[in-house]
Amino acid sequence: MNTTISQAIVICAAILTVLNLIDKVLIFKKQIDHPTDERLRQIEAKLIQYDQRFEDHEKTMKAHTDHLDADNNKIKVLQDGSRIMSKALLVLINHANGSGNPERMQEVEHELDEYIFSK
Repeated sequence: MNTTISQAIVICAAILTVLNLIDKVLIFKKQIDHPTDERLRQIEAKLIQYDQRFEDHEKTMKAHTDHLDADNNKIKVLQDGSRIMSKALLVLINHANGSGNPERMQEVEHELDEYIFSK
């Protein structure tokens, strides 16, 4: 008889443990399916924080893009100037060597004048 009561107590304890576990799972599922107002406020605050960070990153990217565009324009101007100066130097060297072409010198002079005064 003592064994039967002990077994019954163990079975009851096991049943209560399983029921307690099921209750915890159902509570957790309910929290996932229907979050509390506090949890919703926490999620909303995180979303606002991430949205602000995203906007900040967009502004930073825009500023960097603007700087890169400006730098690319400056590089193009410098490349054009270097090309014109190299042409003029080559014509002067050819002229100094005695194989100068007066028409070519005038053509490069015109290009150099155009470059200098168009900037």
